[in-house]
Amino acid sequence: MTIQEQTQPRTRYTAQNIYEFSLQGQHYELLNGELFEMTPAKQDHGAVANMFAYWLTAFVIPNKLGVVYAAETGFTLPNGDVLAPDVSFTRKERIQPEGVGFSTVAPDLVVEVDSPSNTKIGMQEKVDAYFAAGVRQVWLVYHRPRKVYRYTSPTQVTIYQNGDWLDGGDVLPGFHVQVNDLFSVLDA
Repeated sequence: MTIQEQTQPRTRYTAQNIYEFSLQGQHYELLNGELFEMTPAKQDHGAVANMFAYWLTAFVIPNKLGVVYAAETGFTLPNGDVLAPDVSFTRKERIQPEGVGFSTVAPDLVVEVDSPSNTKIGMQEKVDAYFAAGVRQVWLVYHRPRKVYRYTSPTQVTIYQNGDWLDGGDVLPGFHVQVNDLFSVLDA
């Protein structure tokens, strides 16, 4: 890094910048003040994320619990970060009225499917950011080797794999699905 690069002020991005970029077809997340481009998902990633959305929606809608959001739904966190989880759920009493821009209400549950561009440190930073914003559960999904890491705090994690039943805990009481079913789309 040159002295000139060290002395130039770093660009500070905001939720408004991220929203304006999205209107131009550019998709980013903002984590710890750093801009991350969101590249299109590969087919396994998209298929697995869709299975989680399918099972969650099939439980949430008939029970009138709230809304399950698809990928790229942006949430502005209290610290100004903007994240767009692969799937998320917000209880009906917490849903923000429709407005311009991203929701400023953190979801109750977030599902993030691992992709080649993710690092373990980056995924842990997201977990930390979500919990700091008020998210109550984070599911990190690793489609290779077909495991789900369910976080109930930044340091409390339970690992689920084929043969196990994943449940919604106190965020979605009564929700349960066999892990095999979540990954069955990879066997198609």
